[in-house]
Amino acid sequence: MSLGFQIVTFRIPAPPCGESFEDSESFKFDNPIAWERRGRPNVDVALRTFDLRFLSNGSDHEYAVGREFVKLDVSTNRGHRDGVVNLEVQLRPMSPPGRPDLGYKGLVEALVIAEVLD
Repeated sequence: MSLGFQIVTFRIPAPPCGESFEDSESFKFDNPIAWERRGRPNVDVALRTFDLRFLSNGSDHEYAVGREFVKLDVSTNRGHRDGVVNLEVQLRPMSPPGRPDLGYKGLVEALVIAEVLD
């Protein structure tokens, strides 16, 4: 067995500030993913990098961050080489709250790490 790595990229289009953005992207390894004796795949996901920017009327703008989170999880099926990474992200300015012209956009890269069969 050996370790396999896959980079999964998410592009955040421009949701309103304070609203979560969710997306899913697929990945595929050349070899099958190994499974533990307890019936779980030997695969996980880590945050590789992210770049989130505030938007005001569609243009980049700077605000103090009030809340920011990036959540990743991974799922796969027994004996398969592929799976899905799920993303949930949110960016909210500290102030001013409730402005409909404020949004955010950006990029999140996830690193899928798996023990794969040779």
